[in-house]
Amino acid sequence: MKKNLLFLFTVLGFVGFSQTDVRLNIMSETYTIQPNDVIYLRTKPGQISIVEVDITNTSATTTNYYKVKRNDVLLNTGATANFCFGGNCYLETILESPDADTLAAGQSASALKGDNKVLSADLTEGPAVGKSEVQYTIFNINVPSDKVVFTLKYNASEAVGISEKSISFNEFDIFPNPAKETAIISLNSNKTIHTSMKIFNSLGEVVMQKEVTLNEGKNKIDLNIADFKAGLYFVSLKNTEGSISKKLIIE
Repeated sequence: MKKNLLFLFTVLGFVGFSQTDVRLNIMSETYTIQPNDVIYLRTKPGQISIVEVDITNTSATTTNYYKVKRNDVLLNTGATANFCFGGNCYLETILESPDADTLAAGQSASALKGDNKVLSADLTEGPAVGKSEVQYTIFNINVPSDKVVFTLKYNASEAVGISEKSISFNEFDIFPNPAKETAIISLNSNKTIHTSMKIFNSLGEVVMQKEVTLNEGKNKIDLNIADFKAGLYFVSLKNTEGSISKKLIIE
């Protein structure tokens, strides 16, 4: 799914920012998030919008431990927000990450081993596109003032421009969904490219992984899910240009 990003640089009623030891970078853009930034996005009905944010400990000497808080300021009818961080993905009912990233001085979350170390801020749009607003806070658990707060606004009237890094495929379908023993991923790619496919359970654990070469044009990926327990899963496709995800329900 294509993500449309527009950045608004504003200072709202304060003179300066407190000094922090954390830096946030949007991974699909050459952009550093500033405290109280507002990031504008567009969505499509029923699709997942994903913003991946790398976190860097800018301290010269201190190892820091970072967590994430999510605040759903406004959610469109039928839309749900959730996030992945600290090695796991969390359901929409989890507003603060139980897990933390441990970052040595100068280290970034993207350099850590394992999945879901960077912040993946996800919004699943409802049946019809509408306005949503989700605020995220990345904070040092030992120094609460060491934090950065930013807001994702979806489909707001202020979003009149686009800053976008598109990937070779911008959406995919899974059918049937809900599924039982087998399912098929169907997608179109605008070029031949190597892609990683992963399926995560509701705890953020990888339960299936395979490497796939997508050909230019129509592609299908067969999934054998006969041994999976019933529940909610997330299917993620990722290449060097970016990633997209979609929910899969197994009965």
